[in-house]
Amino acid sequence: MENLITLVNKIQRACTALGDHGDESALPTLWDSLPSIAVVGGQSSGKSSVLESVVGKDFLPRGSGIVTRRPLVLQLHKIDEGREYAEFMHLPRKRFTDFAAVRKEIADETDRETGRSKQISSVPIHLSIFSPNVVNLTLIDLPGLTKVAVEGQPDSIVQDIENMVRSYIEKPNCIILAISPANQDLATSDAIKISREVDPRGERTFGVLTKIDLMDKGTDAVDILEGKSYKLQFPWIGVVNRSQADINKSVDMIAARRREREYFANSPEYRHLANRMGSEHLGKVLSKHLEGVIRSKIPALQSLISKTIIELETELSRLGKPIATDAGGKLYMIMEICRVFDQIFKEHLDGVRPGGDKIYNVFDNQLPAAMKRLQFDKNLSMDHVRKLITEADGYQPHLIAPEQGYRRLIESSLGTIKGPAEAAVNAVHAILKELVHKAISETVELKQYPSLKVEVTTAACESLDRMKEESRKATLQLVDMESGYLTVEFFRKLPQDIEKGGNPTHSIFDRYNDAYLRRIGMTVLSYINMVCATLRNSIPKSIVYCQVREAKRSLMDYFFAELGKKEAKQLASLLNEDPAVMQRRTSLAKRLCVLIFVLEHEMFAVADGAGSNKEGSEECRTDLSILLPPPYSNISQSKLTCMTVWNTFVLRHYQSEDGTMTIVLSAVYTTGWVGIGFSKDGLMVGSSAMVGWFNRKGQPKIMQYYLQGTVASKVIPGKGELPLSGVPAAVALHSSRIYVAFQLKLSKPLARQPVILAFGTAYPKHHRLTHHVDKTAIYVDFVAGSTSPGAKYVRERKRTHGALALIGWGLILPIGAIVARYFRHNDPQWYYIHTITQFIGFIIGLAAVVVGLQLYNEVHPDIPNHRGIGIFVLVLTILQILAFFLRPDKDAKIRRYWNWYHSWVGRLTLFFGAINIVLGTEAGHAGNEWKIGYGFLVSLVIAAVIVLEVLFRMKRRNSTRLDVPSAFQMNPIEEALPNKEVRPPSHR
Repeated sequence: MENLITLVNKIQRACTALGDHGDESALPTLWDSLPSIAVVGGQSSGKSSVLESVVGKDFLPRGSGIVTRRPLVLQLHKIDEGREYAEFMHLPRKRFTDFAAVRKEIADETDRETGRSKQISSVPIHLSIFSPNVVNLTLIDLPGLTKVAVEGQPDSIVQDIENMVRSYIEKPNCIILAISPANQDLATSDAIKISREVDPRGERTFGVLTKIDLMDKGTDAVDILEGKSYKLQFPWIGVVNRSQADINKSVDMIAARRREREYFANSPEYRHLANRMGSEHLGKVLSKHLEGVIRSKIPALQSLISKTIIELETELSRLGKPIATDAGGKLYMIMEICRVFDQIFKEHLDGVRPGGDKIYNVFDNQLPAAMKRLQFDKNLSMDHVRKLITEADGYQPHLIAPEQGYRRLIESSLGTIKGPAEAAVNAVHAILKELVHKAISETVELKQYPSLKVEVTTAACESLDRMKEESRKATLQLVDMESGYLTVEFFRKLPQDIEKGGNPTHSIFDRYNDAYLRRIGMTVLSYINMVCATLRNSIPKSIVYCQVREAKRSLMDYFFAELGKKEAKQLASLLNEDPAVMQRRTSLAKRLCVLIFVLEHEMFAVADGAGSNKEGSEECRTDLSILLPPPYSNISQSKLTCMTVWNTFVLRHYQSEDGTMTIVLSAVYTTGWVGIGFSKDGLMVGSSAMVGWFNRKGQPKIMQYYLQGTVASKVIPGKGELPLSGVPAAVALHSSRIYVAFQLKLSKPLARQPVILAFGTAYPKHHRLTHHVDKTAIYVDFVAGSTSPGAKYVRERKRTHGALALIGWGLILPIGAIVARYFRHNDPQWYYIHTITQFIGFIIGLAAVVVGLQLYNEVHPDIPNHRGIGIFVLVLTILQILAFFLRPDKDAKIRRYWNWYHSWVGRLTLFFGAINIVLGTEAGHAGNEWKIGYGFLVSLVIAAVIVLEVLFRMKRRNSTRLDVPSAFQMNPIEEALPNKEVRPPSHR
């Protein structure tokens, strides 16, 4: 297991190299999730001496005040032989064999980051030490907690250090190494105080007591070391460090370790604790514990990495691509962004996105309403008509018809239409501008570049302004064209006075009387109305052609032309991205590189059962005889069929000749529970499961559960339908894997069986299971020893079966019956529609039956009612089809009985079909959306039948000639109507 710590070392180094060292972020960082040991202690608590004792080398800077001002990630690597050496990650090609030079480099690298001030930094220094005298271990040395700021330090230094320490030890995967001096009151220990705040139960804290040899005479630390003064989950460890005199004399660390062992072995107070005291024991304990924590956290780390990669890729996609460096790349990038915007704008116009319908509203409502509001009556009042007619005649009154007067009246009236026409142009222009702003806001890439966003918005609006002006000219020209050339045909068709019985010998002045002028006004008004009707159609065409079509075709053309003339500096100014966005993209990209690096190098393949088939094969070779009690340990390993399931579980099983099935399920385990369920249909509801776990006290638990529903309250402990044998079930834990074993007593050999596998990470409370973290369902062939897809396959088949039955029996067949009942007056169309509809409904219903039979053969559900009624409905529909082909002639005597049979069998088919759909939704545990949908469909059909029935009866009551049969028929054949010629039956 030594490679587990090496694994974390590599990942930590990669994290730091690529900028991920636990900085604040909305997204989780891999650094924060890696198991680590953080060394916490106050100034002068002996923290540095403890680390040097574990390493066996004098290598840490010393001095007064705050010496450790950056986290030091100390990675210890045990080598078999050779000279000890050290390496810094920031100096990868340099080996340090002189540890005094290591001390100097730590101080120098700290100053490079923080300057020669006494500030602190959260960026860690990575130091690897390779030695035959160390254990594989990784420690993070944090700045010592202090109570006051000294000269040269800001007043906030106390809080800054505490915040940094807290940011490390708050992480749930962090092991806290709390260093406290024995010659001070433990109640005043800074390390114990802060560790208690983040780990109140002491589940992650190792207590280390230093300076035991410096305690006052007559006092000792036995109560603390035995856990009586302050109890932690793990035993306290005492160490004896070198004294300052030893340090000044450069006493060898090997000799110091020997003196430490002798001190505990020879001291009467500590002799009984000597076997678990000292820095050597501390290193071994920490190394072993860290290995266990890493192993237990590997599944969670795998899940985190996969999830975080998706989140990082999504966030990077949202932030957009980085900016190209060359001018050509910048130009291409700008044009691509503009094309995305242009496409979104077109989608709004084409109806793919909302907004384009507002333009039609202008043409359909606003323009006609505005033209209706034009007061042509005022313009054609008697006085105005007389005025224009006489003015047009001049000194010579018109001889036959006042043509010039007509023209002036028409021109003055048509001129008022320009207002609504121009208003329509402006309204469409405003809508197009609104769609431009919508498209701008929906173009994610433009959010990345504010300057480009402004330029694109301006360019698009300027293009629309130009199109608006062209559209305005074209639209007003349409009105001018109507004024410039009148439709002569309209006036030629007008009746003349003589045709109306008028007297052509009347005086010319009589033609200015009110009746004559009123007639002129009415004629002009008729002509104006005709022109308005024409313009109501032609104005929208002009606007669409000049504005909408052009906006779709060439909105950004002018901008593209101008873009090609810009220099590199101008292009760069358009892509002037927010520096904060650039920095965030770089940070996220580096973090993504770390995760991809971990995956590509398969760093988690070292964990047993972590997910590879190879590891699954190795797990199958595990000897169960040393883990499980009899009779499970008595079964030969060769008899057990072993298979890896879902990359997480390993399932072993064996069926004996007497029908006893032995099942052993194993999985990676940290906390929580692991279970295997046996289902009737591949779904969780209705299945029985065996669930095993270890409680907080480490006691094994296993119990059968009945899964009555999908919520926790519906999972019933101590219940189930599994035929357990009299042999007690067993649970074991070995090498971070849990083993759940039990036996079933079967009446017949178990073949293909739906199985559900699930696990949860929280402990069951009072035997009540917490919600599962993940689950899967498969089919296990216990004879062939193979698996196949489970619940997803069943779920898809169920949905297909339900949808086909709903469409065939619940929708199409009722529609065919409604057609036959209420639309027979449309003869012979009703007959063809009825026949075709019923055949289609039968085919879809038959397909539902076929899928249902396949589903039944797969899962063998216990649904006799649903299955029986389904077969009955199928038989009825087949009888209806046969009856169609055996239909007697219309004049045959038995035709009346055939009609009666056909209609009543149809009614039964629809009735039982509806009942079976309801039974199917219950048997298949369909969701509320299915039930609501079918309820809505039934309500719709019933409402349509009620309305049509009322209309039908009203029509029959009011008609004495039409005699429509009242039978509700699936395929009724109309009898000859009385007093009417009987039509030939060839079309029926």
